[in-house]
Amino acid sequence: MSATQQPQSITTHGTNPAPVHHTSADLKKIEKQLSKEEKIDEKALKQAEKDVKSAEKTLTKAEKTTAKAVKSHEKAIKYEHKVEQKIQQEQKNLDRAVKNEQKLANEINVDKRKEQEATQLLQKAKIDAERVKQQEEINKSRRDQALTEFVTSPTSTIGRSAA
Repeated sequence: MSATQQPQSITTHGTNPAPVHHTSADLKKIEKQLSKEEKIDEKALKQAEKDVKSAEKTLTKAEKTTAKAVKSHEKAIKYEHKVEQKIQQEQKNLDRAVKNEQKLANEINVDKRKEQEATQLLQKAKIDAERVKQQEEINKSRRDQALTEFVTSPTSTIGRSAA
């Protein structure tokens, strides 16, 4: 008999069964049948206990796997937040760097304008200095000429010897 078959029942159906006389061979047969059924039941119980242990192991393994997955997920979330914070910090750094670069570019433009103005002032100053120098030369030449004319004039006594 397999583990899934049910043992045969020894009861009789009916209302008032007639008394039956059992022989020792019948008793041995029944005992043998009951022994077989008991072995089948023990075997089925052992298999059921084995199945329970296997299911418990499977459940424990599944619980461990789930716990590991939850822990990994929590770790991934924590890492994601950390990376997000780094990204936000780097975005702030980038914004500051862009603002600083723009400020420096504006300063360069201001400095270039000042440099152009200074160059124009220098050129004007050089032109003015050249005009002043030319005027000085002209004035010197006039003074020299006036002095020469004065010294060489007949009414001047400068440069002549007293007789």
